[in-house]
Amino acid sequence: MIGLDSTFIIDLINGHAGARRRAQEIGDEPILVSSVAAFEIMLGIFQRNTPREPFDEFLDNSDVIDVDRSVANKAAQLQSQLFKKGRPISIADLLIVASYLQNGCNRVLTRDARFDQIPGIVVERY
Repeated sequence: MIGLDSTFIIDLINGHAGARRRAQEIGDEPILVSSVAAFEIMLGIFQRNTPREPFDEFLDNSDVIDVDRSVANKAAQLQSQLFKKGRPISIADLLIVASYLQNGCNRVLTRDARFDQIPGIVVERY
């Protein structure tokens, strides 16, 4: 099982060669999409007034997980650890990772280097 960051989903929908290659490697492996990653993508779609059908189609074939109390708790715990190191990151990124961790997934596919400093997650790139 692997969690997808918004960067990967956007690149995949836009036909990025590395993202397409990595999607083929994933094959039938279960994937998770955080509702926060979905929000980030939808915000971009609305701001740029671009078609949302490719994204909706992608989500229809994905397991979208919501932020609940356990996810919020995990995100706060992670941010607390990062604050102590002087390296806090965006709340959105924390909620994305926490939603995956709370659903038994410790891998995230992204090109965002900020995920590297989050404890407990294995960052995979494309």
